[in-house]
Amino acid sequence: AVSSDGAMLASGGDDHAVLLWQLSEGRLLRRLCGHLGPVWSVGFSTEGAQLISASADCSLGLWDVTAAASAAPDPDGPAEGTGGAASNGAGGGRSRAVAPFLHRWLHTKHTPVVVAKFTRTNLLIAAGSYCAPDAE
Repeated sequence: AVSSDGAMLASGGDDHAVLLWQLSEGRLLRRLCGHLGPVWSVGFSTEGAQLISASADCSLGLWDVTAAASAAPDPDGPAEGTGGAASNGAGGGRSRAVAPFLHRWLHTKHTPVVVAKFTRTNLLIAAGSYCAPDAE
């Protein structure tokens, strides 16, 4: 996804991370980590201050793009770790690390989130295909 002002690009992938790029210089600004599965969709809010990421781990991440883009570079490179090991009680007893620049995790019970986008009025819309829980 490209921000509305064309300054940034966000991408997600099988490595469970969201990459935030500065387009004018073609450089990686930040690696946003915290998902427990592949990231299938990303989308900027209308004003470009927030980013939503949708994942196979049945969650959405709402990220603070302004803070992520303006934070001092990591001395070890642009990669951003997941922070401490504190759990936020995410999905089905799975532990999820506290992630820098994260506003909030949004979870489904059993539905991987395939796509998530903001509308022009900043309404968040997400969709996925229901997956029944495994029988025990």
